[in-house]
Amino acid sequence: MKNNSIRNSVILGVVIVGLFAFVGIVWAAFTTTLEINGAAKVEKQGWDIHFANLSDVVLGGTATETTEPTIDSESTTIGNYKFNFKTPGDSGSYTFDIVNAGTFGAKLSTLTNTEFTCTDSDGSTTSSAATNVCKNLSYELKYTNSGTALQTNDTLKAEDSVKVTLTVIYDANTPVNELPDKAVEVSGITTTLIYTQDNNVNATTGK
Repeated sequence: MKNNSIRNSVILGVVIVGLFAFVGIVWAAFTTTLEINGAAKVEKQGWDIHFANLSDVVLGGTATETTEPTIDSESTTIGNYKFNFKTPGDSGSYTFDIVNAGTFGAKLSTLTNTEFTCTDSDGSTTSSAATNVCKNLSYELKYTNSGTALQTNDTLKAEDSVKVTLTVIYDANTPVNELPDKAVEVSGITTTLIYTQDNNVNATTGK
């Protein structure tokens, strides 16, 4: 009996191995290989926001333009313009484009207007003439089409632009007793715009 058990075990083992081998051969007969081939191209990416299409000056009242503005070589700074205001209500303005020529949407993250300086013909910044001119002089940066002021979080989609108007104004309602009794030079009329990448901006402009 002992020998028969051993023999039966050996025979069973051979049968099992044989079955596995047979099943393996059957599956091999139905093997299929599938392949998916393709390729992708990543286009050139770029970040390019700049000024363009600076207009000629538009003057109001008795104002004159004594120095025309310039755009620097990188088209990121408009400067050097100068007005001569003689009476309340005088103004001067320029229109230009802010262009997003890059491949990323952008958001206006920072908008800073500096406090300008008024200096009278005697070199004083604290005289009543200098103080009153600064008090009654203002400048604004607005979207040309809507007339609304630029604000932080305004957006600009890729490959688009917005038209903007910069205006410097000598308040028409300046009281007579605040009119300067001497010439006053105004400097530091500066606005800084910082745009940052915004991947959520891809369909429409901010204004």
